[in-house]
Amino acid sequence: MSWLLAVVMLIASSGAMAAAELQLGVAPLTQKVLRSSGVQALPSEGLELWGAGNEKVSIQLVITAGDEPLKELSVTLAGDLQGPDGARLAAEHVALMQVVYIPDPEGRGAADTELYGRPEEFTDPGVREWPDALPPLQGPLEVSAGANQPIWVKVSIPQYCAPGLYEGQMIVKAGGVAARQVPLKVHVWSFSLPVTPHLRTLFNTYYHLVLPFHGVERDTPQGQAISLRYWEMLLDHRLSPGLPPPFEINSPEGLTRLRDPRLTSIQIHLLHSEEVAFLAAHGLLHKALDYDYDEPADQETYQRLIEHGKRVHEINPAAKIILPFWCAPNFGEATPVELLAGTVDVWCPDTSTLAEILWQFSGHDERVRAQLLERQALGEELWTYVCCGHRRDLCNFFINQEGIRHRLLFWQMRQQRLDGFLYWCTTFWEKVDPWEDIKTYRVDTAYGEGSLLYPGNKVGIDGPVSSQRLECILAGMQDIEYFELLKRVAGEDAVQQVIGQMTTDWTHYSKDDAQLEAIRHQIGETLAAYCE
Repeated sequence: MSWLLAVVMLIASSGAMAAAELQLGVAPLTQKVLRSSGVQALPSEGLELWGAGNEKVSIQLVITAGDEPLKELSVTLAGDLQGPDGARLAAEHVALMQVVYIPDPEGRGAADTELYGRPEEFTDPGVREWPDALPPLQGPLEVSAGANQPIWVKVSIPQYCAPGLYEGQMIVKAGGVAARQVPLKVHVWSFSLPVTPHLRTLFNTYYHLVLPFHGVERDTPQGQAISLRYWEMLLDHRLSPGLPPPFEINSPEGLTRLRDPRLTSIQIHLLHSEEVAFLAAHGLLHKALDYDYDEPADQETYQRLIEHGKRVHEINPAAKIILPFWCAPNFGEATPVELLAGTVDVWCPDTSTLAEILWQFSGHDERVRAQLLERQALGEELWTYVCCGHRRDLCNFFINQEGIRHRLLFWQMRQQRLDGFLYWCTTFWEKVDPWEDIKTYRVDTAYGEGSLLYPGNKVGIDGPVSSQRLECILAGMQDIEYFELLKRVAGEDAVQQVIGQMTTDWTHYSKDDAQLEAIRHQIGETLAAYCE
């Protein structure tokens, strides 16, 4: 038997029987926690959040494995959160989601030299996956030795939630590790965010690319049901879905959905006179946008657009045409504004044009920007958009870009007093499964471009799965509501001063997550004190 004892001692000394260990950390919603990122240790107070009524607030509980892999990892919420005077925040308002890492097999995201100013860990050649997808936490997880696994904690505060502190417990368990209790505290301020967003938006969903992942056709009850879940996902993030909606506009269902106060914009073909008449008759035409032309350059396209505008406005002068553009016409010396004044009602230059940094207007960027501001002063709307071709020190939604840039973009839009924001697609899954590769677009940069959602079929969901980028966008949209409420209390100058602490213009801004959270907290405290 001595040989058996020797084998057992050898195995033990090799570490094969070492006990599993885990460390708990915390990260703000804007921090993209790579597998090897260092994170702040979980404080004794546990996870702590602050928010208003009708606000969704998030934080990350980061679980890091020790020298041995973690097996059968689970995180659960131990019931409702207890609040003041017997009030409760029901467990159903607390969502736990797994942060899923999207493969980057060739390390292209780290090697992307066109993204300026990223932290050193984002350029490490060893990075082969990026945190993004947020499916509901299901079943036990495994975590490799020494690796991070963030758990996303999202609290949806009801609009009329009683103010005060709500406290609960989360339980973390793993094989061979003693269960850990993590306090969860939610401070609810005494004010609420409005249901209707101040910033108009249009975020397109390509349903024809979505439904094949779910194995259904669009013109079926199953296809319509799934499409509506994608529609609702965006509305639930304070964003208005674009493209033709997954329902008939001039129908009782369409009327109900178009009256949804969360919906600020809808894309339709305004030459359909019956739909225009239906919207006008029900006081909804102000939500409609004709988005038939995109980024024109040649003279023929400009002429077609002008003729299209004449026909649209003949049907109803109040109908609005939106035009995204980023370059000068390739003919003559006139600017897009000079050519299209009276045709376009919603001007939508990209952020590069507004930043006055590109050569596309042959040195006339300042002139174009001044003309856009003149049109806005006349009552026309001024929007902006981002996409793959922009200078890479601008805030954008790339998967290999810091999360704070996704959120801070909305601070910049409020700073510039813009009326709206357009994003061309949230489901561009034309040639790739977004769960399998960060290269969702056809170019070898702009990773995650056109894809802010994930098809839920991979995780047993007949609908969409959110992403860390989408949650950062939601936070930015909610921040705008804080600024609007602050404006009522302290005036526009105070709003500009607060925003100026984080960003001075489109290309100069702080990427300090803690600073942003501190500013938001200060605004919240100010608004709460005003409401008391």
